[in-house]
Amino acid sequence: PILLLLPLVMKVLDFFSGIGGLHAALQCALEMSPTHSSAVEIDVLGAFDVNVNANKVYKHNFNVTTSTRSIECLVEREVKGADIWLMSPPCQPYTRIGKKLDSEDPRARSFLNLVKLINTMKDPPQYVFVENVKNFECSQTRQQLMEVLKSRGYDTKEFLLSPTQLGIPNTRLRYYLIAKRRRIDTLLKKNPEECTEDATDDKTSDNGTKEASKVLQQEKKLEEECANKDEKAKKQINTEFPPSNMAKSTVKSDAFSSIGQYIDHHMGIRAVESLLLPRETLKRAGDFRFDVVTTSSKSSTTFAKGYGVKGHFRGSGPVLLMKKNRKQYTPCDTDPHHVDAVCGKPRKDDVCENVQNTTTTSKSEDCFSSSNGTTTKRAKISSPQPSSTTATTEATT
Repeated sequence: PILLLLPLVMKVLDFFSGIGGLHAALQCALEMSPTHSSAVEIDVLGAFDVNVNANKVYKHNFNVTTSTRSIECLVEREVKGADIWLMSPPCQPYTRIGKKLDSEDPRARSFLNLVKLINTMKDPPQYVFVENVKNFECSQTRQQLMEVLKSRGYDTKEFLLSPTQLGIPNTRLRYYLIAKRRRIDTLLKKNPEECTEDATDDKTSDNGTKEASKVLQQEKKLEEECANKDEKAKKQINTEFPPSNMAKSTVKSDAFSSIGQYIDHHMGIRAVESLLLPRETLKRAGDFRFDVVTTSSKSSTTFAKGYGVKGHFRGSGPVLLMKKNRKQYTPCDTDPHHVDAVCGKPRKDDVCENVQNTTTTSKSEDCFSSSNGTTTKRAKISSPQPSSTTATTEATT
């Protein structure tokens, strides 16, 4: 396991910072750490992203002004001095539905520049965190990254994980890398002359100096033995968290949450109506399968780039079922896995008291799907696939 011995102030550089997802994750990790101390602070030396709207949100979330300077053009003097690098580079070069240009894709240049800086700078960061789309783990870019991390003395762990494995109701399989630089690397790369001076000025006995030298040689030998271990074992991608060789106490069994815990239940009626999917959109949808969720849902599909774009709904993310009684909208609490009609009766083959108790509604109620600017008057739920919450939605009068 990679043990994090944290300084009182962690100096951070946040690349491809977006609205601050990795920044927030780092804060959560510190709070969950067994060695967490309230004295540990995060000092963001710099955040970089070209999206001005995302930068406004980052500023709101963390009171840090993000730079729009191109990461591809950054040089060592602009990125030195940080303990941690957070990196969530563009995923388009590695996605399954893209052109799969990998490191040849122009959008990969910014990340490759950071990899180059880690390789050449005098004092690279102590910790490196990387997040990307599935398929990054088999990319040339990842291979270049791992070669550089190995040459600079980092221990690494890689993961393919979905938030649902950590109790978050969103299905989003992603690649994660955690890297920690070993102290032995710093010792071995010291200037030989500097080492000689240190030994000369040291007032310890010759025996003490010889003993220290012996320890260093033993550490170097151990490092060489580790480097010769089976490469497959070293490159193993963990698909469980925590992995088998780490403590199991980080995720509590009662931590799994539902969609309802992430919904603003106090939105005004105008705000809700601005997000309703119009019936015309559903008529154009044909047999498209929407991901329909309720407050009790334990999973939802990935939010894509088109989410929030009016008229765009295919593959853009989940829609939330709403019920209307008079002039009030409230989220449905019925799980689509157990119903035939939205806010309607349980399927005949289902025997579930909880569903029966929560799905009783009056005939005057109408149901809507609330999303990014589009929904329907009534929806029919089909049998979902085992791995996801899906639904076929159709408009009726």
